[in-house]
Amino acid sequence: MPPFNRGSYWEKIMILINERICTGCRTCEFACAFQQKKSFHYDFSLIRIQKKKAEEGFFQVTVCRHCFLAPCIQACPVGAISKDPQSGLVTITSSECTGCGQCVDACPWQAPVTTPNAGIVKICDLCKGNPLCVKFCQPGALRMAEEKTLNNVSIERG
Repeated sequence: MPPFNRGSYWEKIMILINERICTGCRTCEFACAFQQKKSFHYDFSLIRIQKKKAEEGFFQVTVCRHCFLAPCIQACPVGAISKDPQSGLVTITSSECTGCGQCVDACPWQAPVTTPNAGIVKICDLCKGNPLCVKFCQPGALRMAEEKTLNNVSIERG
């Protein structure tokens, strides 16, 4: 197992979040929901925006980080979660997922989302490399970064 350091935490690509400039407009949620289910209802979004400090107007943005050492993989009792060695994406096989939620509990950000009605858990798939949440984020609070540039990026958490 490789040694843990900031440069190896993300394997290939990920969404970088600057919560200080997030306005809470939820456009990212709507774009994701449309990509996932062709619906503009935020219940179908795999990125979530929540008010963190009402008096200060900060918002918490939650989305899968596709961790290098993803704790959700070990937490899944049925082995429905895996990491693609080529892309670095953490994926959930829907047909194997029981919806137990242990992956949600294991995730430091609680990024996996239990889907309405289906009762299974899903995580962000980065829209196959072109995340709509990033594309439609007007204030620029979301952006993509590749593995080769992550060591040069300062990650701002609110």
